[in-house]
Amino acid sequence: MNIGVDFAEDAKLNKLKLADEAESLSSMLAFYGEQMAEAKAARDKAARALELQCAQTELDIRRNPPKDLDKLTESIVKALVTSHPDVVKCEQALLDAKEKAYTMEVAWNTIDSKGSMIKVLQALWGTGYYSA
Repeated sequence: MNIGVDFAEDAKLNKLKLADEAESLSSMLAFYGEQMAEAKAARDKAARALELQCAQTELDIRRNPPKDLDKLTESIVKALVTSHPDVVKCEQALLDAKEKAYTMEVAWNTIDSKGSMIKVLQALWGTGYYSA
């Protein structure tokens, strides 16, 4: 089994091969858990990069305000920071990182629920549910 190559395949459960499914479950949980941890770390790094970029951009604007402004108000500074290309780029990187983190969390939860289903199916096999 190639874990992580095709999530749809990883999420499938073959009730006729419960032993194989149970055996591969820990590897799947480890793989998707690691992917989720990496995605969350990347999201946190992107959030920090955005904070730093906003701070640097605000300092730059306050030190060198645009010449075409009569007055530099807080709302104007906020608007200039928010619309600055470097800030927009960091915001997009954060959104992309969040999307990846959410996706990996869903993947991990799906594989985790597969483990619960294996337990249910094993119990059903044990009671003879599938023997009739």
